[in-house]
Amino acid sequence: GRHAEARGGGGRSHRRLSSCLIVTELAMRSGPQAASAVAARLHEVTAAVWVALQDPLSETRIAAIGMLRSCLAIVSQREGGLGAWYEAALSRSLAGIQSYHPEAAAADSPSSSASSSAPRPIEEGGGSSGLDEAHGCLCALSELLSGELLSLALGPLHPPSPPLL
Repeated sequence: GRHAEARGGGGRSHRRLSSCLIVTELAMRSGPQAASAVAARLHEVTAAVWVALQDPLSETRIAAIGMLRSCLAIVSQREGGLGAWYEAALSRSLAGIQSYHPEAAAADSPSSSASSSAPRPIEEGGGSSGLDEAHGCLCALSELLSGELLSLALGPLHPPSPPLL
């Protein structure tokens, strides 16, 4: 099927899964030196997050969320804070969700036609299906809207109340 085809090509999905897990572990559990090494390559790491979020293997998409979480945690501790990174990740998640068209996905499913073309490689902007990208973006959106990240990005939602006399 399409997922078997997409998983082929030398185990790209499994390599992406391994990469997500390793980067997350380095960033979150290996101390400040490892987090600094991840921070030095943050642009590359965050680009890899979006590729992994489109992966046909759901485990890879879920691991990419952990990688996104670790990247955002690193950014929140750096100068300039989380604002711009958070906004970019939020915009990218929403764009991925909005680009999903169920009618097109149904027309491209293996059950609709035996002559459907194979998906484009993820690196070329494709994936095994638009559904995979939509799922990854929904997972990212869920993470971005979680209370902890939202409060880091936006600050306290309510200003502190003055003490009562």
